[in-house]
Amino acid sequence: MKRFILYLVVWSMVFSFALVNTASAASTIGVDILTTGSLTVRSSSTTAIRFQNSSSTTIFQFDTTNSRLGIGTAPVTTFEVQGTASASYFIASGSVQFGSNVATAAYSRFGGTATTHTGTISTADDLIISGGLEVNGSTAFDGFVLFGSGASISTNFEVTGDKRLGINAGNLTDTSFEVGGTASISGIITLGGLGTTGGQVRPGVNGTTAFRFQNAAGTTNVLTIDTTNTRVGIGTTPVTTFEVQGTASASYFIASGSVQFGSNVATAAYSRFGGTATGHASYISNANDLLISGDAEVIGTGSFGTVASVGTNFNVGEISAATTSVTFEANAAAKGVCFIVTGSDGTDYFARITASAGSAPKWWITTISCR
Repeated sequence: MKRFILYLVVWSMVFSFALVNTASAASTIGVDILTTGSLTVRSSSTTAIRFQNSSSTTIFQFDTTNSRLGIGTAPVTTFEVQGTASASYFIASGSVQFGSNVATAAYSRFGGTATTHTGTISTADDLIISGGLEVNGSTAFDGFVLFGSGASISTNFEVTGDKRLGINAGNLTDTSFEVGGTASISGIITLGGLGTTGGQVRPGVNGTTAFRFQNAAGTTNVLTIDTTNTRVGIGTTPVTTFEVQGTASASYFIASGSVQFGSNVATAAYSRFGGTATGHASYISNANDLLISGDAEVIGTGSFGTVASVGTNFNVGEISAATTSVTFEANAAAKGVCFIVTGSDGTDYFARITASAGSAPKWWITTISCR
């Protein structure tokens, strides 16, 4: 069987197609071709129909062997365009693929890279972008969003509604904002809300170092919060409710209970300097009682409103070059001033000093009991 190729030139374009059972020939038609019926080409060829320009350059061609149409190229897919194409609308019932000529997938994509998230990228309305993505307008994500590497936002990034945002969260986030790793903030942190719903900072798990405020190098804990034992330490890991390692200053210091300085032993019901227990538990027993385990020096005036007990020596003026006096502001004319000296056998001995009134008072020392 012979085949003839007929060339129809319409306005300097050659129309080439195969005619069955005719002799080979070429024809040029200088006017329009009009048919009131259908044009059928029964030929199995990769170039069964070609529309060419006057220079024999193929504009588009039909591949009837593989049911393909190519514009500007010999098609290797069902429909292929070599060059820029524009359309008012583009609708595809299946997946689409751009920027690659590898075999299409069940999902849509820009590029030919296969997805690594087959659990979510699996159908024609799912999209994978192998290259970069730039969005100059607004973008809305109604579902889950995962950034596998970096993401850059030049203005605001807002998560509205009862939604959650996780950065390297590891698993699905269970709080509004979750960061798995180190986070840095160059500005101010503001915690809103009131009462039990606002201003709260919580660790994921309680611990003795649940919160640590460090220096820039991360080598020194400036402040440590122990949420297991409810403790705060400044310059140290706390072993008491509040502990400061180093010098501390305060304009005022108020404590409703006892205070203790110079010792880290367990606190007592009474206040003290040092950790020694009192030997006078009968009257050193409350928070407003004070025990000094070491020495005490008073530069100014010292006043004892009630009984004063001296366990060893009571020296006045020992290291002073000036005249030193001791004043007892009792009513000497009535009861005088009484000294109690306890002997080695435990017996108390009394020395009561009284004085008469007038310009020339007289003094008497008696052993009348001071009690």
